[in-house]
Amino acid sequence: MKKTGYIMNKRIIMAALLFIGLAFQACMDDAVQNFRTAEEDGITSYLRKDPDRYSEFLKLMEAVGIDNLLDARGNYTCFIPINEAVTRYYQEKGITFDQMTNEAIEEIVYSHIIRLESPTDEPITTDLFPNGTIGYANMLGKFIQTTYDSIGNIYVNQTAKILIPDQDKETYKIFNGVIHTIDRVLEPSRGRLSGLIEAQERYSLFAEALKETGLLDSLEAYINEDYDRRYKAGEIADEMVSLSTFNNEGNYTNKGGKLKTPASWNIGFTALMESDEVYAQAGIRTLDDLRKYAEEHVVPKIASAYNDMKNPNNSLRRFIGYHILDRTMDVSDFIPKVWTDSYYTKDADALGVIVDYSGTLDPYGIVEIRRDSKGPILNRRSDGTAVRVLTETGNVAENGMFHGLDRILVYDGGVESDVLNKRLRMDATSLLPEMHTNRLKGNAPYGKGLIFPQGYLKNLVQLTPETQIQYGGAMSSGWADLHLDEILISGKYDVMLKLPPLPEGTYEIRLGYTANAKRGVLQISLDGTPLGIPLDMTKQANDPNIGYVRPGDNADDPDGIENDKMMRNRGYMKGPNTILTSMSGSQVLRMYQGSIRRILTTSRLNRGEHWLRFKSVEDIDTREFMFDYLELVPSSAYPDRNDEGIE
Repeated sequence: MKKTGYIMNKRIIMAALLFIGLAFQACMDDAVQNFRTAEEDGITSYLRKDPDRYSEFLKLMEAVGIDNLLDARGNYTCFIPINEAVTRYYQEKGITFDQMTNEAIEEIVYSHIIRLESPTDEPITTDLFPNGTIGYANMLGKFIQTTYDSIGNIYVNQTAKILIPDQDKETYKIFNGVIHTIDRVLEPSRGRLSGLIEAQERYSLFAEALKETGLLDSLEAYINEDYDRRYKAGEIADEMVSLSTFNNEGNYTNKGGKLKTPASWNIGFTALMESDEVYAQAGIRTLDDLRKYAEEHVVPKIASAYNDMKNPNNSLRRFIGYHILDRTMDVSDFIPKVWTDSYYTKDADALGVIVDYSGTLDPYGIVEIRRDSKGPILNRRSDGTAVRVLTETGNVAENGMFHGLDRILVYDGGVESDVLNKRLRMDATSLLPEMHTNRLKGNAPYGKGLIFPQGYLKNLVQLTPETQIQYGGAMSSGWADLHLDEILISGKYDVMLKLPPLPEGTYEIRLGYTANAKRGVLQISLDGTPLGIPLDMTKQANDPNIGYVRPGDNADDPDGIENDKMMRNRGYMKGPNTILTSMSGSQVLRMYQGSIRRILTTSRLNRGEHWLRFKSVEDIDTREFMFDYLELVPSSAYPDRNDEGIE
């Protein structure tokens, strides 16, 4: 009994000590918090100090209970309208605060707040603003635009002017984010791209053709509602265990770390439209004129579809479909500035290798994207002519945006024989429209990557439930990839990749990747036909069977040209010479033995769908298929000295 009593007394004492310790710790936490807030404010506390400016929006915040959240630890970027802006909003809508539903208030409040996942990430101050769309969604899952006028004023969603920027910890002592004070309420976009286009008087002929071809209805989709419902219900996990070297623990080892899943699955489009004036300059004034123009120029011509404008092969429908990109892109997305500043060598632009591509709603055509000093240009031909993308205002809808063009965009014989008659290098993300529409590209740094649930990527299809597809990028240093990002596929994987539509012809198809011991061995097939023996991605290019010699190491072959030929005979190529392995610009891919281009096949590609298949041949699930980029080279464009790896 004495022993039992001793044990009971000891337990009581230990419990008391634990309670005292927890109470002491809580007091200490309160003291630390009180000490900090004596010097610094949370966002809500800061707003409450200035009721003459912010009390009206504070009422909205308090109504949905987000005021406490914005005084807690976290990382928030807030666009806060002044009292006069909120009052003007009520007047314009003909309502009062008391007449608003909780759902309507939530929509307004959440439209103004971006919540970053990590408290240690930098909040989005104006020095991080793009001249376009911010890469992180607001709390409604939508994206906010920032633009600049000619005298440097900053506008949010093209309507609200920033009155006081960068109210953050540096000057305003806000510990959990940044405030930008604005002069108008940001309204959630409810209109579809279809309605926005129909309302544009300057583009009436394009809108008429869009409707007559049935493509207007295609622009109604805006979100995968099933994914949205399942994610909110917790049926799709917020995080999943990663089998690859990507994980949020940041140790880059196969130890079962987790990765975030995308919080939304938005569907979006980008309409590229000629105005009635541009059409008139080409003698096109009626729908019949436009139909005749399409019949004369669009290739290939399919006579059986001539009379049915809703037939996918009809020339007018294809002409209009070629103007609809299968992803959302604002002006800054057409060759982002960070590419030219950080991802390529200084001479890359002069060599013409900074190029991107996008799929369209035309089943046979892709668009080439470049940028010059004036902005984005499309389908630049060898004589220097191109179609210029114009900056528009009020061009944003819930499921995309439109841009005007300065001349007619058409997929004609010249695009096939000139624009696309060269080595086409396409980053993995260029083949996956969801990466652009959902602002995922470049927004999942290594160590904070993304993992995609089954079926999220329509052009990269998981054939087994064990297949994991993950994305990481862009890493600021030490990652030898095009655009410093990559796709990793792991598990007992088996995936199929849809190739972009290309002109009919014979192509050399190359896979760009980086090799290391974490990679695996996979069998690659094209349209069901295996392409040689399995590819071992664990072997770097200096393996004797590949034969890489670093340029400059052999005095008899200082530029590595003879070594290029030897490697090519074995089915390999060095990495490109114009792509940097880091933002510091210290090395190019050609100088790194881990960067490899594998020549998969030389095959005839007819018009229509073609699929590459990548299947693990190993009995373990922690090896990786690393997918960086593809090169598709028509037979008329190789071999070329520059294409041997110099660029």
